[in-house]
Amino acid sequence: MRVQKVKQTVKEIDHTTVGFVYNFGPASVGYQLNDEDDSAAGGTDLETEIYAVSFMVNDNFSISYGEHNTDKASSAVDQEIESVQASYSMGGMSINLKDSEGTGIANTAGQTSETTEVLVTFAF
Repeated sequence: MRVQKVKQTVKEIDHTTVGFVYNFGPASVGYQLNDEDDSAAGGTDLETEIYAVSFMVNDNFSISYGEHNTDKASSAVDQEIESVQASYSMGGMSINLKDSEGTGIANTAGQTSETTEVLVTFAF
């Protein structure tokens, strides 16, 4: 019989999130700040800033824009993502378009991402 002893290190992560959304007429503005402090590993602290604006053009059509930026303490590269969305609905059908572009993915130099999505939904 073999007994294996495992040494476990207790680590504590302090996560703080603060944000708001302000609606005025057909427009909305939102902002959020996330802070993650890792006590066990130096340089793994993360700070993320997110903001977005949206506008209801009419009862059926809306557009929005958002940015998501993450700073990692141990990396000189920030992850930056920008996204544009549009949504059109008519009765039980909706069409959604999303286009996003990111640089410094996973806080790594040279890592980029481009995504375009089209979603069509029907409700019966």
